[in-house]
Amino acid sequence: EGEEGEEGEEVEEGPHIGGDTFEVEQVYGQRGEAEAEAFARKVESDTRFELRWQRGALVAFRLLDWLGVDADTLNLELLADTNSSGRTWLAPSRLDSGDIVLISAMGHCVGAAVRRWADVYNAAEQVMLRHFGGFFCGGCDCLAQIAGTTLS
Repeated sequence: EGEEGEEGEEVEEGPHIGGDTFEVEQVYGQRGEAEAEAFARKVESDTRFELRWQRGALVAFRLLDWLGVDADTLNLELLADTNSSGRTWLAPSRLDSGDIVLISAMGHCVGAAVRRWADVYNAAEQVMLRHFGGFFCGGCDCLAQIAGTTLS
């Protein structure tokens, strides 16, 4: 039974299964999963990245080796740059294969995936700029278009 609250009201304790609280938690969980799916699609659309898995509201991804720079080096820099922003936090993990992946836990806020991806994308641009002296966009065919225009 619950404790007595103010003015002798009974206060319930513990999780509320089958009540309003459970329904709210279900909605939050579904929203987090939808945001994770949207974030995973953004990762997959950028050719610099590899999506390792998406489970519920969690997404594991990593930068790939790029022009001779080891993926683990790039991912540790991406982790540091992203986390230092104060807006987005990623957790590192090492898979059985030895690869470092970055894990993002999506919240239930609408638009979280877009904001999170913007932070990761901008940090990736900074990592690329430090290593290669230029911006290397991903997820588009701009280099192919430029080459086609130049060679035509």
